[in-house]
Amino acid sequence: MEYTIEQKTVKIITPDPPTIKEYWLDMIKYRSLIWVFALQEIKTMYAQTYFGLMWSVFRPLITLTIFSIIFNYFLKVPTEKPYYIFAFAGMIAWNFF
Repeated sequence: MEYTIEQKTVKIITPDPPTIKEYWLDMIKYRSLIWVFALQEIKTMYAQTYFGLMWSVFRPLITLTIFSIIFNYFLKVPTEKPYYIFAFAGMIAWNFF
């Protein structure tokens, strides 16, 4: 697409969307860069914590304990299995998506 504005020609370049094959080939091509960004995110997320990387295990366990105490003992939510299994399955789905 070309436009003429005050004696100047402006060309607008629009990229074609990549195909799924091209997308995955780019992912494979730049996998080391993606790996570096992922490691940097993990390091910066847990660098300031007292427990470090173990905080990623403690935090869901603490949340699970609080949910189990509140919903199982105080509110008496009826479940067929033990409540902590029910809550843990919900937490996995919630945190994943």
